[in-house]
Amino acid sequence: MKLLLCLILLLVISFRNECVYGKTNSIKLPIYGEKINNYKYNNLNEKTDKKQINKKNGRNKFIKLDGDVSQLYTNVCVGGVNQKVIVDTGSVLLVVPSVYCNNCEQKNPYYAPSPFVDFIECNEECSFLGNTCVDIPNESGISNVCGFREQYLQGTEIFTLFVTDTFSFTNKTDELYTTFNAIINVEGKEMKYGVLGLGKMCKGCRRSPTETILDSLNLPRIFSISFDQDYKGSLILGDIDPIYLSDIKYTPMISYDDYHYAVQISRFTMKGNNSPYNLELKSKDFGQVTIDSGSTVTYLNPLAFKKIREYLQKFCKPGMCGDENSFIEGTCYNYPDEYFNTFPTIHIEMNGGAVIDIEAKNYITHTNHNGVNLRCFGIKQASSYGKSIVGIPWLRDQYVAFDNQNDRIGFAKVKIDDIK
Repeated sequence: MKLLLCLILLLVISFRNECVYGKTNSIKLPIYGEKINNYKYNNLNEKTDKKQINKKNGRNKFIKLDGDVSQLYTNVCVGGVNQKVIVDTGSVLLVVPSVYCNNCEQKNPYYAPSPFVDFIECNEECSFLGNTCVDIPNESGISNVCGFREQYLQGTEIFTLFVTDTFSFTNKTDELYTTFNAIINVEGKEMKYGVLGLGKMCKGCRRSPTETILDSLNLPRIFSISFDQDYKGSLILGDIDPIYLSDIKYTPMISYDDYHYAVQISRFTMKGNNSPYNLELKSKDFGQVTIDSGSTVTYLNPLAFKKIREYLQKFCKPGMCGDENSFIEGTCYNYPDEYFNTFPTIHIEMNGGAVIDIEAKNYITHTNHNGVNLRCFGIKQASSYGKSIVGIPWLRDQYVAFDNQNDRIGFAKVKIDDIK
C-alpha cells in the first residue's frame, strides 16, 4: 500500500513543482501520503504578477482558441495536469475529469489532487455553493465534502467535487491556487472534454479561476473572444483589444439570473440578395437572449424560430424544406454551396446601439461524415418559450467583449489580421 501511495505521489510531482497549504475552512485530505522533502511550498498567488504572458501590448493577455463546428477549445493546467477544455460563456464552473471518475470518456491524464488539496466541507458555505454532499475516503477514514450536480444543454449530467488546487492557462499564465470542480461521475450523453465556464460568478461566491487570474494581475474583469470561419481565434483577458476600440458597440448586460450573459434584441431583420421578401421581428419574438459560446447551435424562442423557418422556405431549392426530414428541420445534407447563394443575411440591433450581421455561411454550418462534407442548419427551436440562446455559429467572425466591470457586452466585426 505504501509503495502504491509513493508511486502515485511521484506521478503527481512529475507534473508539478509547487503547491500551497489549504485554507482553514476546508478539509485537507492527504490522499497521497506524507510530504517529500524536496517538494517546494510557495505561495503561488504572490508571484503571479511576475509571469510574462504572451501579449500584443502591455495589458491584453492572449489565450489561443481552437475549435470545430461543435465547440471552442483552449488548454488549461489543473493540479499540474494539462487539460483540453470547452470555452463556455453559458456556465460558471471549471469542471475537469478526475482520477475519482470511473466512467469519464475524456483522454488521460486526468486531474489528480496535489498532496495538500483542499476540499470544501459540507457546511453553510456548501449550502450556498453546492447542491449535494459526498463521502470521500482518505487515510484517516471518511470525509463529507461539498459536491455539485450540473446538467448541460446537450443532455449530459455531471457529478463533481469542489476542490481548491493550482490552475493556469497552459504556458500562458503562472499557477494560482483557486477553486474548481473535479468530475466523479457522468450520466447521459458522453462528455469528451472538461468545461471552462466563463459565466458571471454570483455575488459572495468564490472567485472563478479566470477571475482569480484577473484579480491577481490587477486587471479589470473583462474578457473577449473572437474566432474565424475555421473556429480559430483568441480568448483575451483583462481589457479590450485596442484595434477594436473605434469599432466596438455596446449593449447593456441583462441580468435575469446570477450567471448568464443576456442581451435584449431591439430589431431583427432578414433580407435575401436581390429578393423583394423581408422579415422583421421584434424583441418579444426572442425573449431573453443569452450569449453562449458553449452552445453548438443557436436556439431561438419558438415564436421567432417558426417565423424564420417559414420565411426561409422562400429561398429553398426543391426538397430542402417542408417536411420533418428537411434541411430546415435539422437534417444535414451534402448540398453544394451555390444552393445558399440567395439565402438572406441576418441583421440584429440591440439596446444601446450594438449591431451584428450574420451571413448565411454563419448560420449554415459544415460537418464531415465519413468523408462527405455536409451542410447543416445552425438554428433550432428552443425547448421552452421566452428564451433564446446565441451559439457559436452566429459568433463566428465576431469580436465579443464581456465587460463585467461595467455590465455590458460589446460587438465588432472581426479583423482578419487579428485571428491568431
